Amino acid sequence: GVQTCALPIWIDADVLFKKEINAKDLLKISNKKNLTYLGRDSFWHSECGFIIFKLNNYGAIFLHRWLWFYKTGRVITLPEWHDSYVFDVVRKELSLNDLNNLSKDIDDRDVWDKTILFEYMTHLKGTLKNENIEIN
Repeated sequence: GVQTCALPIWIDADVLFKKEINAKDLLKISNKKNLTYLGRDSFWHSECGFIIFKLNNYGAIFLHRWLWFYKTGRVITLPEWHDSYVFDVVRKELSLNDLNNLSKDIDDRDVWDKTILFEYMTHLKGTLKNENIEIN
């Protein structure tokens, strides 16, 4: 369950790892913030293929509130129903400052490969899913 891990991480199934990543790397990526994510200022919602939650009060409240939209059916009252949109609704609703937007100041829709994440992994999103990708 949610409370069995101090630093739960969500990584989409279509992410390809290029090299080993360990706890020290993940702590560096998270910058010890409550929430690490890929925000997209030039797009109407974040990229939720990679999220790190610090499971303190904030992280637990965030996860419970995010799930609440789906469990209660309230998600259908929102303009969009997908995870990234609902994620941003909750992030803005809770409005805490201890967040780590890995793609801050990146003016692009495709932010993943322009962040520290690209050193370790790539997200086979969109047309990349259909390409033969070789990782050396």
